[in-house]
Amino acid sequence: MDRPTPASDRDANIAALRAVRPFERLTDQEITLLAEIVETRSFGPDEMVHPGERPLHALYVTVAGRLMRQDNLTFAEPLNGLSDLLTYEPSPALRAGEAGARVLVISQGYFFTLLRECPEFLLGLISLSPAEDAQP
Repeated sequence: MDRPTPASDRDANIAALRAVRPFERLTDQEITLLAEIVETRSFGPDEMVHPGERPLHALYVTVAGRLMRQDNLTFAEPLNGLSDLLTYEPSPALRAGEAGARVLVISQGYFFTLLRECPEFLLGLISLSPAEDAQP
């Protein structure tokens, strides 16, 4: 059973999501609901986030620290898993950066509900430039 998100965590999630495109397009009600259902994951320095060679089955929104791609030379963008969810293509391996990372995870089911129920979010995704999408 899902546990309610404490108000302080919800408020922190709202602030973090509002800082990332395309979530700034959501209404207060929409972002509050989203902030209550996201899963927060924290990763230590250089910790493996995703081993690669398979799709991510969720949208990973980096809200603190950085994630690095498999080659350890390039930083991942704030949204990771977007192409995986839409095409089922495998994602490159991801590691937390030197300072670690905190990500908000939106499950596949919630992601597709968000697309269906929040047209402004969908428009925001469409408006992202290719460089803002985490997948090459």
